[in-house]
Amino acid sequence: MADYAIESHPKDPDSYLMLAAALGLQNDNSGAWKAAITALDLQPAFQPALNALTLLAQEPKQREELLARYEKAIQAKPTTDQTYLEYVRLMQKTKGDRSSIMDNLEKGVSALPTSTALRSALVQEQLRAGKPDAAINVAQTGASSNNATPEAIALLASL
Repeated sequence: MADYAIESHPKDPDSYLMLAAALGLQNDNSGAWKAAITALDLQPAFQPALNALTLLAQEPKQREELLARYEKAIQAKPTTDQTYLEYVRLMQKTKGDRSSIMDNLEKGVSALPTSTALRSALVQEQLRAGKPDAAINVAQTGASSNNATPEAIALLASL
């Protein structure tokens, strides 16, 4: 089935993700890794393929490749906050420096200003960094928008 998907839709990252899943079930992690990489070559911000790579990354070199793929995904301006949040979680796990983590969260908030999840993560990082004024500013900006969600208002109220 995965072979048919690739033959009929060779430019569709879902086809390669299906192949990665099939190869993973056959315990061919190397083949699954390559198929997920191909999906990301076609669409750098394809979150399902990034998730697959996260599960498959066992070796240090693979983890480095995973970080590089997330960087490319961020550069491709993803349309959901999940890519930014997953990248930040990965950076935190691999002991990424706080300034890089905050930079990526700021990029996410700029790209997706209505994302309360990104805004909340940025506020938490700023509080950890000892920047309460910056945290309040980020929360106020989210709460003051014309279509502020209850979550954005609650974020400000929590400070």
